[in-house]
Amino acid sequence: MTIQGIKKFLDEHADDAEVSTFVDSLADKRVDQARKRWEKELPGKVDKEIERRAVAAKKREELDERIDENFADAKLDPAYARAFLPPEYVGADEETLESMVHEATERATAVLSVALRDRISGSPKGGGEVETPDPKVAEFRKGMGLT
Repeated sequence: MTIQGIKKFLDEHADDAEVSTFVDSLADKRVDQARKRWEKELPGKVDKEIERRAVAAKKREELDERIDENFADAKLDPAYARAFLPPEYVGADEETLESMVHEATERATAVLSVALRDRISGSPKGGGEVETPDPKVAEFRKGMGLT
């Protein structure tokens, strides 16, 4: 019997309870096979995903530690200096990351030095201007109470 013959037979006997029961039993067997396969394969896939996420978290942690060290070396509080990093730093390669951290360090230093100069000179709160009109710098200054 061909596939076409089987389809024709099923169409002709769609209302037959015995045929319906047989087709349902075939479907149940396929569902059981799929369930057994997933019971066997799923734990391995879950373990691989957990491992992948753990490795990614460890890389992220190492990246954060390195960034914090760079900011600390520049005598900047990493919690505040991190606001000067662009969002792209997360997936950046080593060289690009170093460049981004260097630029962020320079921006943070510029903002803090202007703020310090303004405070020392007695000029009004936020009276100095930073050469780079960066929105993150403005946000940082506002958060620090400098504007």
